[in-house]
Amino acid sequence: MKLWPRRATADPTQKTRGYYPATPLPYVANVSWPRSGHHLLVRLLQGTYGPLFGYCEHFVPKGLANSPCCGAFPCRRGGLVHMSKQHDFDLTAVVPEGLGLVVQYRGFLPSAVSQYEMHIHKSAEPDTPATFRAYAEAMLPTYRGFMDRWVRGERASRVVIAYEDLVAHPVREAEKVLGLYGTPDYGANLRKAVKRVKAATYVDGVEKVAKERGVQEARDETAFRHYDPALFTDLAARAAR
Repeated sequence: MKLWPRRATADPTQKTRGYYPATPLPYVANVSWPRSGHHLLVRLLQGTYGPLFGYCEHFVPKGLANSPCCGAFPCRRGGLVHMSKQHDFDLTAVVPEGLGLVVQYRGFLPSAVSQYEMHIHKSAEPDTPATFRAYAEAMLPTYRGFMDRWVRGERASRVVIAYEDLVAHPVREAEKVLGLYGTPDYGANLRKAVKRVKAATYVDGVEKVAKERGVQEARDETAFRHYDPALFTDLAARAAR
């Protein structure tokens, strides 16, 4: 039994980097803290729904010339785009009540290390313990605000996924999103997608894609080159307040 059409019906002229047109599913907003497994989830949904699933990275296509992106969050192109993301660094994004919402987050320390790896690769700053400390300190207030605004508290039609849970139990966590789409019968496709997906992470500022298929174990921040037990303990305690 086929669970999706053989071919998408979207206008091929709409294709551009970071933008994937498709045929209609309900739209679900995604607010994710960076490096929290968002693209892993998207790859799982693409593997589950095939051409039924249209995704827009929002900040990528809206910055391109002649982009079909509406530039808004939540997306105004429901029926074509079925998920778009927002990091909400300024803590001002609004998702109307009743609209499907996925919130993804990660422990502060592993997310700080992962973001720093991307940052330092593109930065002119020296890669030193002091640079990492300053970077993590600057990130901490926004992380705490993100957790208060999006993760804590009650809200209808919301799924909250921790990176650590997604990596440890990808089928269980992604099935929650299938529920938002009203497609629980796609579970078999999801289980196949979990086995096929390739994990990607950043090491020394360079993206590394695992040769093996399947979701990989989470990063161990104690192996980070600038790991400092006292600093990391202090940062973790303040992030949890």
